[in-house]
Amino acid sequence: MTDRLPSDYEILLITALIASLPLARQAGFVNLRTSTSTVSYTEPAAVQAWADAYAEAMLQSNFAEKASEYGLATRSDLAGISTAWRSWCRDADAFFCFSQTEVVAWKQ
Repeated sequence: MTDRLPSDYEILLITALIASLPLARQAGFVNLRTSTSTVSYTEPAAVQAWADAYAEAMLQSNFAEKASEYGLATRSDLAGISTAWRSWCRDADAFFCFSQTEVVAWKQ
């Protein structure tokens, strides 16, 4: 394979918390190139915004519904996690970061 993309190739770009390499291969993509990047927030307002979003998700979201439905967590467990997010973000040393996985692949 060369560094230059032939015009008759399709390019697949997947950006997600977790990339599904087997799914890309099953769909016929080849020569998968995987990388990651990290995003971090250290400003208190940004940390609080992310914590508030996750705290709310623990209470009212598809995630919360499915966690309860599948028996992974009770509503009480989720309420406790929500409270922990809101408490954690008030810590002076709190910072929020996450990684993203990117996959570039070619399909002939």
